[in-house]
Amino acid sequence: MTAEFDCCECGHHTVLVGAGSVPAPPLCATCLTLPGWFRHPEARTAIDPDHDGLEAWERTGPLGGADGRL
Repeated sequence: MTAEFDCCECGHHTVLVGAGSVPAPPLCATCLTLPGWFRHPEARTAIDPDHDGLEAWERTGPLGGADGRL
């Protein structure tokens, strides 16, 4: 089986091959082992230079502006 989800912290789309269900909470492996990695410029550059540094809820939250920022 395959489980697909968007990480609730960084927002990355994750596909877990062989998983029976989506983990609770739905965190990717990077956020599970290095929480908040995207908040640190050095870590973000090494892991995913294209990440905007925001949590998933900051991009899509109901209080965000047109660009999703608070």
